[in-house]
Amino acid sequence: MLRKTLFLLPVAAGALSGCLGKTAVGVATAPVKMASSTVDYATTSSAEREARLNQLTRDYSDQIKECGNGKMAACDKADRTRQEMEKLRGTS
Repeated sequence: MLRKTLFLLPVAAGALSGCLGKTAVGVATAPVKMASSTVDYATTSSAEREARLNQLTRDYSDQIKECGNGKMAACDKADRTRQEMEKLRGTS
């Protein structure tokens, strides 16, 4: 039993250090990723924004029809879609 524990200890330590390393890298790169997505959002062209808004409008219309047919999940989706549409319209 002691031999098995002594054998598994280095294996577990190696696995744990990999997890800690990934976590440290994730924490270190999070601000960069966040800033990058903010820049991407800020530099979205008006044509891209219009295309996305048109797609959301079509989706919203379909979701509202399904919501009217009693599908509650569609009502929730429609609400989220409407919020995204409002956010896009605010950046125009």
